[in-house]
Amino acid sequence: MEVVARSAPDGYTLYICGIGQSIRPAMHKKLPFDTLRDFTRIWLYGAVPNVLVVHPSVPARSVAEFVAYAKGSPDKARMGVAGIGTVSHFNLAILNSTAGVNMTAVPYKGAAPAVTAVLGGHIEGNSLALGANLAQINAGKLRALVISSKSPQAAQIPSPAEAGYPQMKLLGVWVGAFAPAGTPDYVLNLLIPAFEKAIRSSDVSQMADRIGVSVDYLNPDGLRKSIKEESEIVREIAKRAGLRKN
Repeated sequence: MEVVARSAPDGYTLYICGIGQSIRPAMHKKLPFDTLRDFTRIWLYGAVPNVLVVHPSVPARSVAEFVAYAKGSPDKARMGVAGIGTVSHFNLAILNSTAGVNMTAVPYKGAAPAVTAVLGGHIEGNSLALGANLAQINAGKLRALVISSKSPQAAQIPSPAEAGYPQMKLLGVWVGAFAPAGTPDYVLNLLIPAFEKAIRSSDVSQMADRIGVSVDYLNPDGLRKSIKEESEIVREIAKRAGLRKN
């Protein structure tokens, strides 16, 4: 992010990233760049919902039942996350705050080992992007309790509102493109239509569907508004969960 923020605004150095645009400022009081001021937003490509799953041996088939289970057996409510400060970690903090529980976040070096840990019975569940859990959910090896937003790839998984927790604003993963601030209009007028054409192509749509991504194109103005709103939510979560670092 810092490299792009300091690069020449000529359209040749771009940054493909996601919700880190919101999470990094929430976790760090001081950064060598400003995520809103120092970048030109180009597009948002798509979103991947986050899903909360448990091992089938856990006696809970809904969020409410798992919350009750966690309150009664707090030492048996260990949830894998894909590292400290990731979307999965933030979502567990949101669930704890919303439901009044204290599930234990168990950080792993990425999503794959967090899935393996649940399958092996080392922890009770995980909170990860849908794509990381989808194959195991479909195979009946993991039980999905709630998803951050509805997905056609997993229509059977309830949203927070459908699960009885409309106030639980879970985060999803998204992917967008950014350029250095000050990138001139004549450059953006080439880049933005080209990216939009690619994103809306059938090849990209088919690929996205296979990995659980919902194509959800947003133009620069829409992306800026979305990041600003999301940043406010994430900042409050970070403060409550004690995730601020410096």
